[in-house]
Amino acid sequence: MHLPANIRHRKPSLRQLTSSTGRRWAIRRQVLLWLLGQRPKPTGYSCEVATALQHDQADVAAFWSAPRTIGGRRQLEPTRTVAVIVALTREECYASGINPEALQNELRYTRRQLLRLQESIRREEPSLRDDGMLFEEYAEWHYEKSRNPEYQSLLQHCHKLEEQLYHGTRMERMSRNIVADECYLAVPEGVLLRDEILPGWGLLVIPPEGEYGFGKAIVEQHATPRACPLATRLHLVQNIAMTSSDSVDAVLRLRKR
Repeated sequence: MHLPANIRHRKPSLRQLTSSTGRRWAIRRQVLLWLLGQRPKPTGYSCEVATALQHDQADVAAFWSAPRTIGGRRQLEPTRTVAVIVALTREECYASGINPEALQNELRYTRRQLLRLQESIRREEPSLRDDGMLFEEYAEWHYEKSRNPEYQSLLQHCHKLEEQLYHGTRMERMSRNIVADECYLAVPEGVLLRDEILPGWGLLVIPPEGEYGFGKAIVEQHATPRACPLATRLHLVQNIAMTSSDSVDAVLRLRKR
């Protein structure tokens, strides 16, 4: 990871603060502070981390480990990984060559219709309820298995709209390939709303602070954890270690021999 010179060695100039690179690093800083404020704290973290897709970097990535006894020895094993990507503008969040406003309006309407039908599905198809949940307010329903033809048609239409909106974006690729247990999108305040991101993704909003800075990250929506394969977790953990080593080299001005 090659940190900009202004971040490594001296106070940034006005031009650097207002540049897209400077703003992106300022948002990454707030994302890191948000991660470090969690309990327990992450075991490791870094910026500009290559994911399992190689050509798609996470702006910020972190992992958590827990001790596990293997062969009579206690070892640390990664239990959770988080990948965060930063978008400075609305255009960065969507596929190119589309009208996102019109598609988002249609998607919102379709999702409202799905919610309306879910009420009738709960009454007419109680077998779709997950019996493992004790309390009704936390019950999970397998609506996707419903026999309601209108619901299935709207669900397919919803998926098509999402594909049109996000196809080819980092969000779509990282979601499809499950690069981490949790994925977040971090944007400046006013760029995106919680219902304008891919399902399952979390949204961090970074409000302005002062004339050029950013304040603490606000969690607009928590990410839905996914079953990330252990091999993928370990891949991300190793890449976090590699980029952290590069940052130490940069700060201490070490040179590889």
